[in-house]
Amino acid sequence: MKKETVGYITRTGGFSRLVSDVENTREPVQIVRHNQTVAMIVPANDELAQLLSDIIDNGKLIQSSTTNRIDFVRVLVGYALLGDVSKRLLSQTGYDEVDKAVSNVLENFGRG
Repeated sequence: MKKETVGYITRTGGFSRLVSDVENTREPVQIVRHNQTVAMIVPANDELAQLLSDIIDNGKLIQSSTTNRIDFVRVLVGYALLGDVSKRLLSQTGYDEVDKAVSNVLENFGRG
């Protein structure tokens, strides 16, 4: 993964140049300020953007509903179990399209 400093981005065409580079090369860029990562720009499409938005919203919901680390861990374990149970139930119904859809999303991760 490529790393660029905020200063370098500013001196070499700014944000527009950076977005064009990511769009053309399909390579993520880690943005650094004072030796600390402050952001990342990754190639994406509308499906990926929606998926990431849903994940972020879900994380905010979990964060707002848990008051301590133990609650947070319990929620995550619950999600893991629910995901496993859902996958098993779907496989019992012969619903293989889910696996195909998930594989398709992963194969096309970040492509336009």
